[in-house]
Amino acid sequence: MRKIAINMVLGIDIGSTTTKSVAVYPDSSCKTQITKAFDPITSATGALGKILMQNNLEIATVKNIVLPGVGASGFKATCSAFPPQKSKRWKAASVRSTC
Repeated sequence: MRKIAINMVLGIDIGSTTTKSVAVYPDSSCKTQITKAFDPITSATGALGKILMQNNLEIATVKNIVLPGVGASGFKATCSAFPPQKSKRWKAASVRSTC
């Protein structure tokens, strides 16, 4: 079982048919996940829950959440303790290739 990482970054790339998520640990290792849903909010929250649960992680260990791409435009406000950051440069798919 993997140690609980502290200050990890989560990337959630909301696409039209799939949502890719990546958990990047402080040592630069990462875990990826793909989910499907019919709307961006459900897809993003499902991806967040799935990557946390399937990797035995806790939300308290997350330093930041990055939402790249067009799907991030649906997030006008946040209900989390830290606001997700929208980014056009950071893509879950590009990090995935190094996992």
